[in-house]
Amino acid sequence: MAGRRTNLALAALLGIAAASGVVAFGIGTAWVRPVLITHGLAAVAIIVLAPWKTAIARRGLKRERGGSPLSILLAALVVVTLISGIAHSVFNVIAVGPVTIMQVHVTAAVSAVIAGAVHVWQRPQRFRPSDLSRRNFLRAGGLAGVAAFGYIAVEATTKAAGLPGGNRRFTGSHEQGSFDPPEMPVTSRLNDTPPTLGATHPLTVTSPATISRREACVTSATGNCSGTSWRFS
Repeated sequence: MAGRRTNLALAALLGIAAASGVVAFGIGTAWVRPVLITHGLAAVAIIVLAPWKTAIARRGLKRERGGSPLSILLAALVVVTLISGIAHSVFNVIAVGPVTIMQVHVTAAVSAVIAGAVHVWQRPQRFRPSDLSRRNFLRAGGLAGVAAFGYIAVEATTKAAGLPGGNRRFTGSHEQGSFDPPEMPVTSRLNDTPPTLGATHPLTVTSPATISRREACVTSATGNCSGTSWRFS
């Protein structure tokens, strides 16, 4: 695949991955599943294009073009984003030191989008009418097919190997802290502050049903967050 087309494809995939990630964070219903699959497919497609992009980067570094440090930073951020995403989804890694794996993933992803935008501005790849040719559509279809095969293979291998990722919910979240209150997560976003509630504080489950926290102690329920999920009882 030619260098310019590879760069255009990677720019599009980075945008798709970022957009699907943002949407997935705001949805907790069953139809979030297609969004998460799109997110995963974009990640696999980026990995598939890595050999071609590596060859392009090597040529650019040999020419010592301006902006190389930013290019290296962008590559590093994308690698961190991919590794942290795989660590969470497949192996259920919760934290790296004092920060959660999702904080690492989201921070690296946002930084990669910013670095990518600057990179595109420094080295613009112009879109041409010929990019809409039948041959390029077939190439895009081939890339999508390879990405889909890779995604299915990863999912199947994860389940067959009994890895934590094989038991994810439809939102992509993992179970954590069931029947063990001390292990239950207390935050769901990057900077959440858990509220302190009294024993009689009402808990709205499904409108208009309302129960107190005391009643909730004998009620089994599932709490869900895009990124980390837990069931509590």
